[in-house]
Amino acid sequence: MATPSQFAGILREIVKSLDDTREIEAETVAKDSLALVRDRVQNDKLKADLQPFGTYSGAVVPYWFYTNKPSNVSDATQKALDKYGYFVSYADWRDVNNLQSDQIDLTFTGEMWKSAFVTLGEVSEGIATATIQFESGENALKAGYHSERFGNILALSEEETEVIVLSYKERRFEFLNALLG
Repeated sequence: MATPSQFAGILREIVKSLDDTREIEAETVAKDSLALVRDRVQNDKLKADLQPFGTYSGAVVPYWFYTNKPSNVSDATQKALDKYGYFVSYADWRDVNNLQSDQIDLTFTGEMWKSAFVTLGEVSEGIATATIQFESGENALKAGYHSERFGNILALSEEETEVIVLSYKERRFEFLNALLG
């Protein structure tokens, strides 16, 4: 049995160890959050409130509007003209590029999501924060546009929040168990 002095030493070691790992934990939580959100948006096509983003626009523009737009296939503009005629919608453009065109998933080339990264934010005594950002430039503009249109696209659903909290608690429990042997 530990003496009060030994027990106090053990507690100091635990507090120091927790403090030493809080920045790593903040980054882990942010990365896990990003992975959950990206999966929900791309696969389930749902916002954080579990409502769909909606459908892709059926409004048409002349096919040549897409001439300098990103494409996943060669001669996509010509294929759009051949398949849909002079007027083409964004849903049609996605179809020509072999992408699903029914529900919005905020993904065309995938570059916006690939550009997302986690940075360590403010660190103060007992607190560490991490932030999810998009690389500056076109991908950041896309993310900003989507957030203006749909609300915070990086927001967690209630279920995702529960998963993140449980995962964090499990990691901390295992960490404390290892320290206490």
